[in-house]
Amino acid sequence: MKLFSIIILIFFAFVWVVAASPYFPQGSISDFEQEWYGKHLAAMKEPVLSPVGKGTDYFAFRVIYLPTWGPPIAVRYAGEDEAFIRRSVKLSGHGGYAPGKIAFEKQENVPKSEVAELIMALDKAGFWKMPQKDEVVGLDGSKLIVETIKDGEHRVRVRWTPEYDAVKRNLSGIVAIYKSQFQNAGIWEKDGG
Repeated sequence: MKLFSIIILIFFAFVWVVAASPYFPQGSISDFEQEWYGKHLAAMKEPVLSPVGKGTDYFAFRVIYLPTWGPPIAVRYAGEDEAFIRRSVKLSGHGGYAPGKIAFEKQENVPKSEVAELIMALDKAGFWKMPQKDEVVGLDGSKLIVETIKDGEHRVRVRWTPEYDAVKRNLSGIVAIYKSQFQNAGIWEKDGG
């Protein structure tokens, strides 16, 4: 009986530590966003991305789309050298509310050339020079969170409803990237996809 109590205590301590671990670097987003986005990533069973302990050629990319009234979706690439994976996930809930459970999940190995194409698309879209946030906000809509680790630097960029005024906001390239990622994964339900 005592061993069972110890096991339960260790389990809850582990859950508390995992739940308390922030998904994003300190100061990259607000505490409210850390909790909101983290709740969805935890439901997706996504890992915390970090350059710590990784080689200099480690690359990670994760794009998360949280529509107020629709299923949260994400695509993640991660790896180094020639070993890269791509994981796609879709939840059953709503991005503005409860995340729900995993409704779709697929993980596969991808060639380095696919990752190189993604990096070139991010270059072309101006991602590396993009400000952390923009001034456009709204009540309903969606949240787009793009997270990368490249050359040891962890970047997080958040945009409210990126399709809105995409050209004026210099988001056309990012919109094209995430839509193609979600369409290829079979988890994009908008625009007839």
